[in-house]
Amino acid sequence: SLSRKHIKHLDLSGIGITGEEFAGHELTLPKLDYLNLSNCKALTCNGYLELLRIFGSTLKTLILIDTTAFNLETQNRKPKKLLPNLKRLEVGSQNRMDTIYLNSLLRTTGGQLKRLNVSKSHINFQAKYIPKCYVTSFTSLRH
Repeated sequence: SLSRKHIKHLDLSGIGITGEEFAGHELTLPKLDYLNLSNCKALTCNGYLELLRIFGSTLKTLILIDTTAFNLETQNRKPKKLLPNLKRLEVGSQNRMDTIYLNSLLRTTGGQLKRLNVSKSHINFQAKYIPKCYVTSFTSLRH
């Protein structure tokens, strides 16, 4: 079991990981609260879920700018609250994303989300499509 007890910030941006490389590894970063997966264009849905299984419970900030947009609710998946402490989420892509993608991400968060930034997403954003339980908790919504 690999343990890095003091790591709080992990920036994996721009590297060609799928996320599936972490499957089966018992990697613990108990103080990790920031994860940047920007420009991880090879990231798969399974790989993303694997990263959340390992790191999600402690994350407060997750950055997903120019990563692959996938729907976590496909293939009969019911996303769990893998990000119970997430307070800040930034999503965006040069490709057009939709509210289905955004909602599938939001459903993995707990009730702690305070800041949502979709300004780099080119999403046709309408707050009415975001479940009210998320909108009422926001202190910052940037689109």
